[in-house]
Amino acid sequence: MTFLPALREAFRNLLGLDDSQFILPANSEYFPALGAALHGSPEEKVFSISSLAGQLGNQGNRQKESLPPLFEDAAAYESWKRQRNCKTLAVHPLAEGEEVRCFLGIDSGSTTTKILLMDEDARLVYTFYGKNGGNPLEKVAEGLNRFYAGAEAKGVKVQILASAATGYGEDLIRSALGLDYGIVETLAHLSGAQFVDPDVSFVLDIGGQDMKAIFISQGVISNIEINEACSSGCGSFLQNFASTMNLPLEDFARMACLSEAPADLGARCTVFMNSKVKQSLRENAGLENISAGLAYSVVKNCLFKVLKMSNLRQMGNHIIVQGGTFRNDAVYRALELLSGQPAGSTARPELMGAFGAALFARKQWAENPRAGSFTGKESLPQPGATETAELTCKGCSNQCAVLRFRFANGNTCYAGNKCGKVFYHKYNDSPKGFNAFDRKNSLLFDRARESAPVPGLPVIGVPRVLNMFENYPFWHELLSSCGFKVVLSPASSYPLYRKGAGCVMSDNICFPAKLVHGHILALAGMGVDRIFYPIVPKEEQEFRGATASFNCPVVSGYPDVIRSSVDTETRAGIPLDKPVVTFSSNAALRKACYEYVSAFVISKSVFKEAFRKALAARAAYK
Repeated sequence: MTFLPALREAFRNLLGLDDSQFILPANSEYFPALGAALHGSPEEKVFSISSLAGQLGNQGNRQKESLPPLFEDAAAYESWKRQRNCKTLAVHPLAEGEEVRCFLGIDSGSTTTKILLMDEDARLVYTFYGKNGGNPLEKVAEGLNRFYAGAEAKGVKVQILASAATGYGEDLIRSALGLDYGIVETLAHLSGAQFVDPDVSFVLDIGGQDMKAIFISQGVISNIEINEACSSGCGSFLQNFASTMNLPLEDFARMACLSEAPADLGARCTVFMNSKVKQSLRENAGLENISAGLAYSVVKNCLFKVLKMSNLRQMGNHIIVQGGTFRNDAVYRALELLSGQPAGSTARPELMGAFGAALFARKQWAENPRAGSFTGKESLPQPGATETAELTCKGCSNQCAVLRFRFANGNTCYAGNKCGKVFYHKYNDSPKGFNAFDRKNSLLFDRARESAPVPGLPVIGVPRVLNMFENYPFWHELLSSCGFKVVLSPASSYPLYRKGAGCVMSDNICFPAKLVHGHILALAGMGVDRIFYPIVPKEEQEFRGATASFNCPVVSGYPDVIRSSVDTETRAGIPLDKPVVTFSSNAALRKACYEYVSAFVISKSVFKEAFRKALAARAAYK
């Protein structure tokens, strides 16, 4: 209230106060201390200022809880720095008048921009690291202009063979500069990690605002975890805390490495961590102990809160760390102690995204040598040359607000785009994609029959719900080939849901189950004679060696719920057929299917051919 006039104004407006009812005393930030000074006591004592200061200096560390020190002593710390698996990236210093062929990688992150140029032997020609300051494009131009200014000063002729961008600003930077390629950030980091250690099993990248963990099996990504909701355990938190203590981050990190009793600050988010820090300060913990405790907390938050790892052995024996946070030796060492494994890195972990992008550009050029689209300094965007427009996408009911950037090179980039249906980035190597859901639905449901329905056989309705989705190719082919006419319920929609909402028997059942009621009622109005909705306890095993393939109880039991809640036979004279069928065994599936269709006087020979076609249709769809 003392230092934020806007907060005072909001407070006054909310309560409807006028100036006469609102008092802002002078020096109000000192009121708690003033109250303590005014507080009287019958046991008053007299102290000198120097004696009080002396008492404060002699309190000693009263920490109740502490963690093992990161290093035994300064000598152990220095020995660790010399011996750790930190790969030095080779450097190619520019020589007067030379010609250099380079690959360009740009990592446009959430808070920082990283630029790296390497020669054909993967030696670093130039690196740049700087805070975005809210304008990543301007920062990229600044970094590249520095490089070209230095090259021109030495008379160096530079040829960019290929270029790639990655990171949050990948599309923006690629469009503005006309770069050749874009690469997903996780793949860029993996590429950089495999350069350091070809057998890498786990990559952990902790940046300024986010964290990425990549699990690798036999050289291929097996799992990726990214924290998008909370950045409390990342580098910006450590940077801000060091700034609060008026210390450079490097000094703050070194203090942590020499701490004898790191404070146990837990692994919770920033708000609670700040509370623990204050508690440690009350216990007179030294700044070095708090710094070491914060390093432990960053790693604990990452491993146990974000990744929720109960078994650290799943990281494997080849751990690579990346991101600017791992320039902090205390965080690096805390990871090794908590995981029980040595970790590898490079001397410039913050550049590994850009390094991976440059490696990707080099690989693509090696496979297809061609002139790069980034021609050099003349490709850099000029200030004020970018045309910006705010658009509203009319592609669907979401009405997304889209920001369009048009650059002098003719490229267009969109921000705020939720999909690529209407607005998408146009690159030579990336034509407009297709809607995979439309393609899947077409493969599932756009099915023609080979022959006309057999007269006298009922029209059978099949609901487009739950497990009937994936199994529809099988059921359509089986019933159609037996001579039935098959009618499919409409695609799910909100009106369809409302049509059956009054029949839903449990409000806490999942929404896909609630949709079933509307589909059944829709079929009842589509001229069908019967509705086919089987009970399927088991599906086909998804992979060899699977111990079970049970359906969710809601999926397998919902035909019974529909029979009692909708009761189409009483309502409209349309029976609901719900035979028990299992897909886990072809023999059991064949038996159950024959028992159902044979009730309609389908011959065994007709069924045998229909069953064969149904299995083939299911296999063809998959």
